[in-house]
Amino acid sequence: MKLHKIRFRDINCLAGEWEVDFEAEGLQDGLFVLSGPTGAGKSSLLDAVTLALYGRTARQGRITDGANEVMNRGSLECRAEAEFTGVDGRRYAARWSQRRKGRKKDGSKEFYTPEFALVDLETGEDLSPHKGKDAKALAAEKIGYGFEDFIRTVVLEQGRFDEFLHAKEADRAGILEKATDTGHFSAFGARVNARKREERAKADEAGVRHRALAEALKGRRDAAELRAEAEEADAAAAAAGRDEE
Repeated sequence: MKLHKIRFRDINCLAGEWEVDFEAEGLQDGLFVLSGPTGAGKSSLLDAVTLALYGRTARQGRITDGANEVMNRGSLECRAEAEFTGVDGRRYAARWSQRRKGRKKDGSKEFYTPEFALVDLETGEDLSPHKGKDAKALAAEKIGYGFEDFIRTVVLEQGRFDEFLHAKEADRAGILEKATDTGHFSAFGARVNARKREERAKADEAGVRHRALAEALKGRRDAAELRAEAEEADAAAAAAGRDEE
């Protein structure tokens, strides 16, 4: 997965329309730093990315028609869009938005149900199923990460690195495998282990046959020895009889 652009409106403290083009000069190659004082909006950029891709944020959890803490105060709508190349090599746009209805008499806010769409930018086709949950699952499939893995690797929130370091070994291994695209090594290792088990089974079977054959040959040798001894005894008896004559 490669992120190309993010566009958003009225997310947290960043009021109005914003766009970050990662294909612009200076951002295409190498590393760059997102810096600024506390409250400048650094985390809001990361919120915009995860909102666009998954419809939720690491800091504020799920957003529903009854709770939206990411919308800029006083705004009637917030939205986020991310253009990215998926694991299948195609370019997509993930789009999330929500509008405000107003306020209830008790002062609590009301919102319309958030909308989510996934568009294939090469064909212009909207790939979104009817249910938002299904659309987000499809987006996660194209991205190659579920939400939890994404925020623990690609977009690491403040304080989350320690959480990653203390995760279970199997969880860290799975995350790093996705992040470094080394899943094919695991698949190769699985095939090697399967071949090893297969060859070991063949060797065990051959060993059983070898032992059975050895026992059979031993039995044949014993019978041959008995016949030889009997023949020698007969010959000796015959010789003794001739001597007596």
